[in-house]
Amino acid sequence: MKTKNVIGYEKVLGKSLKGGDYFEIFYYNNDNESCPKNNATRCIIYEKMNNGSIVHTIYSSL
Repeated sequence: MKTKNVIGYEKVLGKSLKGGDYFEIFYYNNDNESCPKNNATRCIIYEKMNNGSIVHTIYSSL
């Protein structure tokens, strides 16, 4: 899997668990601000198809 990292964002290319073509992870701190992964307390993961449609969304505490 290939990843692309930006502060508060990670894109992972490759099949996701629910059958998407890739997934995107957005990281947030306690103030609900975008932040680096190592400072995050929660994240939202979007599993997506190549056309951009969302297959599945996961909300998680870290």
